[in-house]
Amino acid sequence: MKTVVHFVHTFLNPSETFIRTQFMSITGFKPLAVYCRFLKNPLTQGLETLAVPNFDIRMHKTFRCMPLSALNLARRNVALIHAHFGKNGWRAISLSVLLRVPLIVSFYGRDATAVPSDRRWSRKYKALFQHARFVLVLSNHMKSLLIKLGCPEEKLLVHELGVDTNAFPFDPSDLPLHGPVKLVLIGRFTEKKGIPTAIRAMETLTECHLTIAGGGSMEQKLHEEVKNRGLQNRISFAGWLSPQEVVKEMQRSHILLAPSETAPDGDMEGSPTTIFEAMASGLPVVSTFHAGIPEQIENGVSGMLFPPGDSEELVKSVRALISSREVYAEVAQAARRRVETLFDSGLLAEKLEAIYREACL
Repeated sequence: MKTVVHFVHTFLNPSETFIRTQFMSITGFKPLAVYCRFLKNPLTQGLETLAVPNFDIRMHKTFRCMPLSALNLARRNVALIHAHFGKNGWRAISLSVLLRVPLIVSFYGRDATAVPSDRRWSRKYKALFQHARFVLVLSNHMKSLLIKLGCPEEKLLVHELGVDTNAFPFDPSDLPLHGPVKLVLIGRFTEKKGIPTAIRAMETLTECHLTIAGGGSMEQKLHEEVKNRGLQNRISFAGWLSPQEVVKEMQRSHILLAPSETAPDGDMEGSPTTIFEAMASGLPVVSTFHAGIPEQIENGVSGMLFPPGDSEELVKSVRALISSREVYAEVAQAARRRVETLFDSGLLAEKLEAIYREACL
């Protein structure tokens, strides 16, 4: 069986479950992760890996090549290289040239929005677009961004991430007869996640309790925000959760909040996988008209969307869901149908394998 090299710089950050899903869902090719930095966590277990030698890391900085890595890979029947994130696509060009195999690169969010504002990376991306066989994006919104950056439209393919619907059985909650409606927000604590918008909304949503799961550079600032607004009794922080813990937290909750917005540096979302996971589970989602999210959720049908940064509209969206048990149940059912039809990882794996095979022609 031929091998697909999945090239990443860091293998793997806790928030990058979507990369592991792509590793595990392909059956027609053997996956091999090639990385510069390794993080020991559940996401990196049970997968075949190969480290880029320190010599190659230095060589690439000076001469833009990784000869030892190419030599190690030459014995492994490599069919193509799939680089994850735009920067890694540029780093993988030399491997693609030395091995004489095609290069595919997937863009996921910040790499398509904030990174190109750096002129150095804007130039590097032009070389990447010229060399890559295909450039995969998560949405038509992201496709339009890369066209503006100079990527030939014929190389761009929309390929969503999706979710294994078997791993997220449909188990919708009922709204509580008594006690608070439980909201959950899951993600890295970065500006594009819009967490302060959710915190502001909680001043009005007195009938709700919000659990914020994740971590990151904004953690202290968010804790201070909650304290300054006197919301410690209605907002709790759960820290980083494992994939199994995410499922349990969703099962305990009534609504997923995903109040994404554009960060000051231009950083934007791709198509958050947490939204797919909630939709598959029967957990209604309240999110924003931002990036690829409107292509995930049909507003008012399979979830609720509001303008980014508008805490008052977030409140209205939550209350539209919880004011009617019938609406709440209908949204949960419509979301599951949408994921099963369009975003199931099994269906998307077949699509990705077809892309691999076409790239190898």
